[in-house]
Amino acid sequence: MKSIIKFAVSNPVTICMLVLAILLLGKISYDQLAVDLLPDLNNPRLFIELKAGERPPEEIEKQFVKNMESMAIRQSDVIQVSSVIRAGSARITVEYTWKKGMDETCLENANKIDPDKIIMRYADVLLMYAEAKIELNQIDQSVLDAMNEVRARAYGVDKSAVDQYPAFTSMDQQTLRSQLRMERRMEFANEGLRYMDLMRWKLMDKVMSKKVYMMLYPASLLIEKVVSQGDWFWPFAPDIDENGLADFSKLEAAGKIASIAEKKWDDRQYLWPIPTTEIQINTNMKQNPNY
Repeated sequence: MKSIIKFAVSNPVTICMLVLAILLLGKISYDQLAVDLLPDLNNPRLFIELKAGERPPEEIEKQFVKNMESMAIRQSDVIQVSSVIRAGSARITVEYTWKKGMDETCLENANKIDPDKIIMRYADVLLMYAEAKIELNQIDQSVLDAMNEVRARAYGVDKSAVDQYPAFTSMDQQTLRSQLRMERRMEFANEGLRYMDLMRWKLMDKVMSKKVYMMLYPASLLIEKVVSQGDWFWPFAPDIDENGLADFSKLEAAGKIASIAEKKWDDRQYLWPIPTTEIQINTNMKQNPNY
C-alpha cells in the first residue's frame, strides 16, 4: 500500500492520465450500451409460504390452499393466483396489476394493522359535487372550492394559497366543464374511473372511433425513425382537446408511430338492453333504442 501511495505522489501526471483513461473508457462503454426498447417489467407479486408439518400435498390443497386461493382471487387488481404444493409445505403466488399509491410501507405495516379499504376517494366526492353543479349551471364559490381542494392537495398546499398552485377561477360553464374533465383524468389516472366518466359524458363515440397505435416495427425501423433521431421514448406531445382526449394523428403523419387498427363504436352501447323477462312483466317498459 505504501509503495502505491509513493508511486502516486511521485508520478502525478501518470495517475491523472490513468484516471482520465478510465473515465474515457467508461464514457465510451456507456454510449455503446444498447437501448432496451421493451424492458421486462414484472407485475407486483405477493408470495405466501405455508408450512403444514408432514401432511401430504392432497390434504394441504384441500384444507388450506383452495381456501386461500379463493380469498386471494377476490381481491381487487389481482391478475393471477398460482400455487406449488409439496409434502408438508405450499407456496402461493398472488400477482397484482400495477397500481399507484402503494410503496414499501405497505409491506412494513401489513402485519401490524389491517389495510384501509378505499371505497370512494374524497377527491371523487368533491369533483362529483362540482360536476353536478356545473351541469345544472348552478356555479358558485363552492364549486371552485371543491375543485381547488383537489388540486391544492396535489401541490401539497392549502387551497387558500392560490399563489402556489394553478387555482380554478372561471365561472363560465363550458370552461369549468372542460377543466373538470381534465382534472378527473389526471387525478384518477389508473384508478378504473375513466371508462364510466367517458360513458357519462357521452364521449365514447369520440374515443372508440380513433385508431389504435403501436411503436414502429421491426426494431430496426424504430431505431431509424425514432431512437437515432433523439425522439425516444416520446417524440412530441399529442394534441389534447377540451375533453382531455388525445389525438395521435400528427405522430402518425410524422412517421413516429404506426396504426394497427381502427375502433368502431355503436351509440346503443351507452345503454344496456333491458332483459326480455322484465319487459314481459311490465308492459309499460320499452326496450332501449337499437336493441
